[in-house]
Amino acid sequence: MTENSSRLSLPYIQPSQAQKHVTHNQALRQLDILVQMTAISDSRDSAPLSAEEGDCYLIPPGASGAWAGHSGDIALWQDGNWAFFAPQPGWRIFVLSSGVLRAFDGTDWQAISGAAQGSVDAAFESLSIGAETTEQQKLAVKTEKALWTAVPSGEDGSGSILHILNKETAAQDAGFIFQSDGQTRALVGLLGADDFRITTTKDNITFRDGLRIDAATACVSLPNLPRFHAYTKYNNDAPADQWIKIGINMAEFNDQGCFNPAKNVFRAPTQGSYYLAGQVMFKETTSNLTQLKARLMRNGTHEIKSSRAANTAPHMDGLSAVKTEAFVALGAGEEVELQGFAAAHGCQFAEELTFFWGYKIG
Repeated sequence: MTENSSRLSLPYIQPSQAQKHVTHNQALRQLDILVQMTAISDSRDSAPLSAEEGDCYLIPPGASGAWAGHSGDIALWQDGNWAFFAPQPGWRIFVLSSGVLRAFDGTDWQAISGAAQGSVDAAFESLSIGAETTEQQKLAVKTEKALWTAVPSGEDGSGSILHILNKETAAQDAGFIFQSDGQTRALVGLLGADDFRITTTKDNITFRDGLRIDAATACVSLPNLPRFHAYTKYNNDAPADQWIKIGINMAEFNDQGCFNPAKNVFRAPTQGSYYLAGQVMFKETTSNLTQLKARLMRNGTHEIKSSRAANTAPHMDGLSAVKTEAFVALGAGEEVELQGFAAAHGCQFAEELTFFWGYKIG
């Protein structure tokens, strides 16, 4: 028969043993400390000058004096001396001074939970729920749904809930990253500055802002909104009684490359609603009484409703402007061109005075 138990090393009473009560009492003393273990402190690196019977401490690394060489052990003041207990994996002890519950993992005592006087425990170095943490990523959660809810006023709460993201300097980031199969597709927050940004990327290399709010003025900008303003660089001859596409071939600005100067057309980069307009300046060549018209054509074949405009008044100084505009829904890749018409008499569409412009509405 062995003399001690296999797990807590409690002494057994041996056959024909004298003074059995001594062995029995020793086992009870060990149980008294090892069951529901509670330590006064886990930060003292030397034994206190005075102790009361049953005082217990978790000895930290680097202890000296009477505790030297017992780092990580449990020290119990018993019968005027310190008794030491070497922990085994899985042992747990509650530390009164910090309000932390610790568990021994076979090497170190790890904080697993704790609260002192109702305050939130800050002893966690990392927290993992179904996912792996890293040195930089201290919190990792793998779940299908997550709920954050405010403490209602009926439970001594404010009823509000706030999440605070605080960065060190303006040049750093505070925001959220949205990924698809591990690849970043969108970012929201204060990214590289204090302006609020919503940014997207298709390849995780090139990032474009869809929305930006200036931190100082609160002005909203849409840096990548499809928009353009273009004009013709030459006089376009217009035969009588014939609609012609005007050669708008110079772009003053052309965001998203939505205007094609080579084809003289606007091309919708994405499906949506667009505002498009043009100003056609007619230059008299034969008569100042010709009727002048302008319109916008979809894909070169269909006139956009509400876009036709006309001018039948005499031309002043041989010139007359007609403005056309339309609010139209376009599919991705559809094209719109500006056309002009001169009835009965030919004319020209004046260079640098004939314009085409537009932008995406929604």
